[in-house]
Amino acid sequence: MTKVWRKKEWEEAEKELKADPAFQAFIQDMYIKNTVERQDDGRTPFLNMFEYYRTYPGWLKEVYKKKRG
Repeated sequence: MTKVWRKKEWEEAEKELKADPAFQAFIQDMYIKNTVERQDDGRTPFLNMFEYYRTYPGWLKEVYKKKRG
């Protein structure tokens, strides 16, 4: 059940990210920065960009909108 749910969730997130390549690049950049920050702090980084995005979607969208003006 979980695999099916996560697959559907990933497919929906992927469509959303592909609709705006600049947003996808922003998420990738934020994920890389977060990974470095977590490693520096001795914390476990997110498994991948999808896990990072699904954990903070609202916050990431808000920050992206502010940066775009």
